Amino acid sequence: MNDPADVTGAATSFRDVEWQDEYRTSAIRPGETATDILREFYIPVLERSIRYDRVAGYFRSSSLAAASQGFTAFARNGAKARFLVGCDLDEKDVMAALAGADEALVAHLTAALENDGSWSAETVRGVDLFAYLVSMGVLEIKVAFRVHRETGDPLSVESTADGYVHEKWAVFADGEGNAIRIDGSLNESKTALSINAENVLLHCSWWDARSGRQTRKALEDFEHLWRHGSEGIRVMALPDAVKARLIRMGKDVIEPMEIDGTETDPPGPGSESPFDALSPVDQLRWRLIKDGPRLPGGRFVGIETAPVVPWPHQAFVARRLVTSWPHSFLMCDEVGLGKTIEAGLAIRSLTLSGIASRVLIASPASLTRQWHREMKSKFLLDFARTAPRGRVTHERLNGDTAPYEVSEGSLLAPDLVIASTGLLTHRTRRSEVKGAKGWDIALVDEAHYARAVNKQNQLYALINDTIRPKARSLLLATATPMQLAMQEAFDLMRLTGRVGSFGLDDDISRQYYEAVQEFIRARGRISEATLEFLRRAVLEIKLLDPEYWAFIMSAYRSRADQRTVARWVEDGRPFSGGDYRLIARVLRAAAPLSRVMLRHTRDLLRLYQASGRLNANLAERHVRPLDPINFSPTEKRVYDALEEYCRDLDARVRASARQEDQKRVASVGFYLSFLRLRFASSLHAIRRTLERRMDKVTATLRAHQHAGFNPSNEELEEAVFEGDEEGDEIAVEALLDGRTETDLLWEQEALRGLLGRLDELVGIPSKLYRLLTELDARRQGSRLRQTVVFTRFKDTLDHLVDELRSRMPSALVGTFSGAGGSRYDPAAGKMVTTTRLEITQSFVRGDIDILLCTDAAAEGLNLQTADLLINFDLPWNPAKVEQRIGRIDRIGQKYDEIFVANYAYAGSAEERVYGRLLSRLAEAGLIVGPQQIALLPVTEADFRALESPKVPPHELRRIETEATERLKRSKAAAEALEIPPKELQEFYRSWERSGDFASPITLQDIEAALTSLANEATSPLSVTEHPGIFALRREDGQVTHLTADRDLYDKPPREVRAALEFASYGAPAFDHLLEMIPDVDAPWMGRVSVSGSMGDNTVERTGFSVATQSGPVGVLRAADLRGIEIDTAAAIGEPDTQKVEAELASALASEIRAIGKGVDDVDANRRASAEQMVLSHEIAAAYIETGTGANDADDLHRRLRDELIPNRPHGLMVRMRPARLAHRTPMLSETSFQGVQGEEVNVHISAPQLKAAEVKVDGVIKEMRRQGEEMFREEAVTRLRRKVNRY
Repeated sequence: MNDPADVTGAATSFRDVEWQDEYRTSAIRPGETATDILREFYIPVLERSIRYDRVAGYFRSSSLAAASQGFTAFARNGAKARFLVGCDLDEKDVMAALAGADEALVAHLTAALENDGSWSAETVRGVDLFAYLVSMGVLEIKVAFRVHRETGDPLSVESTADGYVHEKWAVFADGEGNAIRIDGSLNESKTALSINAENVLLHCSWWDARSGRQTRKALEDFEHLWRHGSEGIRVMALPDAVKARLIRMGKDVIEPMEIDGTETDPPGPGSESPFDALSPVDQLRWRLIKDGPRLPGGRFVGIETAPVVPWPHQAFVARRLVTSWPHSFLMCDEVGLGKTIEAGLAIRSLTLSGIASRVLIASPASLTRQWHREMKSKFLLDFARTAPRGRVTHERLNGDTAPYEVSEGSLLAPDLVIASTGLLTHRTRRSEVKGAKGWDIALVDEAHYARAVNKQNQLYALINDTIRPKARSLLLATATPMQLAMQEAFDLMRLTGRVGSFGLDDDISRQYYEAVQEFIRARGRISEATLEFLRRAVLEIKLLDPEYWAFIMSAYRSRADQRTVARWVEDGRPFSGGDYRLIARVLRAAAPLSRVMLRHTRDLLRLYQASGRLNANLAERHVRPLDPINFSPTEKRVYDALEEYCRDLDARVRASARQEDQKRVASVGFYLSFLRLRFASSLHAIRRTLERRMDKVTATLRAHQHAGFNPSNEELEEAVFEGDEEGDEIAVEALLDGRTETDLLWEQEALRGLLGRLDELVGIPSKLYRLLTELDARRQGSRLRQTVVFTRFKDTLDHLVDELRSRMPSALVGTFSGAGGSRYDPAAGKMVTTTRLEITQSFVRGDIDILLCTDAAAEGLNLQTADLLINFDLPWNPAKVEQRIGRIDRIGQKYDEIFVANYAYAGSAEERVYGRLLSRLAEAGLIVGPQQIALLPVTEADFRALESPKVPPHELRRIETEATERLKRSKAAAEALEIPPKELQEFYRSWERSGDFASPITLQDIEAALTSLANEATSPLSVTEHPGIFALRREDGQVTHLTADRDLYDKPPREVRAALEFASYGAPAFDHLLEMIPDVDAPWMGRVSVSGSMGDNTVERTGFSVATQSGPVGVLRAADLRGIEIDTAAAIGEPDTQKVEAELASALASEIRAIGKGVDDVDANRRASAEQMVLSHEIAAAYIETGTGANDADDLHRRLRDELIPNRPHGLMVRMRPARLAHRTPMLSETSFQGVQGEEVNVHISAPQLKAAEVKVDGVIKEMRRQGEEMFREEAVTRLRRKVNRY
């Protein structure tokens, strides 16, 4: 038997020692000395460990000292330890700490490190050793709080009130994949420490199967606790102030000792590590990579080292977001151009560099899973997705992007969290959302659903009242800003807080766009007053948003052009007639929406393509004219029977509904619309719905009451128009409450009759026949040309799978739905379940012929190897059709042309909208280009009106006329709001030329580092038969493959596909490699670090001072290693590091100032918004108050609107009271009111300001008329001024 205490030499394997089952200081050992756990267990196990994870008791001096046992041996290995320690705070202090207010926690933990004179010698030595290892970067600590598993209320660490038992345990791992778990008393009291009293039980992974399971579970459990906590434990990082205190204590330790006073050599650069065998340049390269995001320019590391390679426009947007943070933006690229990539790259870069730590992504429920998967797979960001179900609050994704459930406190507690907008706006969650800690970045996807026209909807109110005040930077993503009414675009723009005088006064925003259009039409020859108004609007940007002003000026490549623009803007100098184009360019760039909108269209990308910057293909899209599908005679009988049921149910509900029960009438309308959608999808889908409805009606009759849930009108409406759900659960539960038995018996019989009609159907359904015919024409030998088929409903998808497998057995079919993915496996002869990633890869490889998808699962899919997409059914939301088409109409499409086929029954609402209306609008020249369907100006009410089989001709004409007018207004707004693609391209290219976006670490640097490490004999990393792919053997024996090659990661060899990770920050295997790098500096190098605060975040910037043959040099990026000759015989001293420190401190101070200026700019912009709003209302009030030639407010308004404004293009003199604006400085006013003498003075008002004021007067007049008020001047003036009292 080997005596563990006698084992000497280099750390090897746990198996070198014959471990006991148990170590107890109280063990009976006749004739032997008492058990010395420190010598017999802790030192020998830690000598062989490269990882030590421990769940300890409280953060107390004795606990810390006890936990330090054996650390001197452990530190020599270059290993790492992680400890979770409890904290016995008061309940209110725990809640505060979990909410982000850690003052009480810091005070409590700091007090535990104060020696009040009662510490024993053992405690002093143990705490010193503990602190020393923290200061050396060997030990990392997190604080754990016990909470009740069901209520979330704080508990003591030892509490068992909720049935949870908090055990103290630890797990050790060596370099050969062996592990040891210990459980037991792990005594941490002063008395137990002084006499070294402890009892531990061992489980060694190689002993037997049970021990292997115990140790594997310990490794997995600790990893989960460390990252996410559990139902009964909330985990947070050790506060910076406490960590800093430990580091200071550790640096004061000269000779670290074990608790028994044994001295040992401190860890140093000679500690054994595979990294020590590398050449000095390679050692330094790894140290630079480890610090990468913290190096100068580190905010671009996240973009440079992400698994995805961004297209040029995506890289531009990501850099713009990163360099402009904390400014807010509208992200408005067309569908399929990659807003997710842009946002993900920016979020990755800002979080890795420490600038941002808390991020919220809010999206429709149907998109939360897509965001979750893409943040993990494409950006290596570990987000939690809200998924409240009982005690479970969140989902996270494992390495295979498979979800698992976790409980992490309140919904928005995780630092990186994805939540559905529906959940956030739900009335039961309002207080939780309002009480959440703020975010550095909040992104709202599909932001066009937030509306404030007439009245704020719930989503807009959520963003405006809660998210925006809590978010330092707000990103609003929408692919359809140009399809919105101008007012809706302004409402979104307002939320950014970055448009100066245009933030609140939408009327002045409209006047700006009208004035710019007038300027362009007249080639710059407009009235001086209007030109001055435009000049002041541009000057406002220079004063309030200098970062954007620099962006605008960067687009002028000629210094002469820059001077011309600057002189006009800053000094009001006239420009020549030939320079009007220069001024027009700055006016378009300075427009309110242009300031905050990042937008790329396919037209812009074609310019990139023509200039050689985009090498990928952009296919030409063809939407085939809709060929209506006619019913067969038996299908027509089913349809007629369904319509009869719908009419009768509607009549019965209306007849029985009381006056106050009009919601029930609305509910029946939504329910019947949903039934028609199910019928339009497939006969199988309507059959399944009617069967489920029959079951619900029968169950209600049997129980004499409805036992299910009662969907609200909002839920029913969403089921019809939003289409986020694949099933029919909401509809089949509707309208069962409060029904009489007679009424329910009638419905039961009607449903039985309908199902009987369906039983009469024979042959192939008409729609299915159309699909089979179309697919049959695409045969290529035994295979089919790849096709994507979309349906909304899972029932229809299942039916299509069965039919295709039966009628086209040689076709390789795959599916995507909310239930997951599946594909036909020829070897197994059946459909097999598989992952989303595997389905995508199989399709792109050509292993699937026909891919059937539902809306709920297919967002974000890249299926660019197919040239045909078939919409087997059509949702009542054109944007969703566009989302579907975007799955194949993507950058990099394999084919030059792609085709879209839409299926609809003749006479259906879908046929009338996507067939007749679309065709007529296209014939009129109102809809052109590839995104025709996205431009369809139809409303939910239009679909409801068109669903009836007997729509009157005049109703069809009305809808067509209104749609035409809406489209004309939309096109006019788009022309006014959008910068031409050619001009936008020049802006973007010029800005990129003017900046330094170089990353200090590149993927080539990581590749070089991996290669150097893999060539070392003692390294856990090795090369493989596949160039560019490396194998990493983990402590638990598992092998993970790594590559820094994006192409290999995208299309890996089959042999390594299942275990391949990207070699970059955030990937578990790569992060593990970085943790293995010794933090101890060799004599010839000195790591330098400076830090500063950016809001709630502490940001660190690092660099190195390195001895070279030509003297000490600063190394701040991997590129600095080129040609460097390191002098390993020299040593770096403090004077050498001071120069690098000064450089880092200066750069960080500039970074912090720029961010602080950005925050100040937002505040200044908001003040300017309020000032303009007050000015416009004051102009309106002053005109009504002092105007002549009319007796009442209505007459004065008509005179202003019909006479003065049309005939006074140069503006109007209005008598105003300077005192009312003396304390304000509205930036678009020609007059400064400060210091102006006199009770009233004549003030010249430009035509744009006058028109904006007229709208305010018009609003008040209409308001007074609605309320039956007399049109007294005084009342109108009072109302106008009352509207801006809050400003």
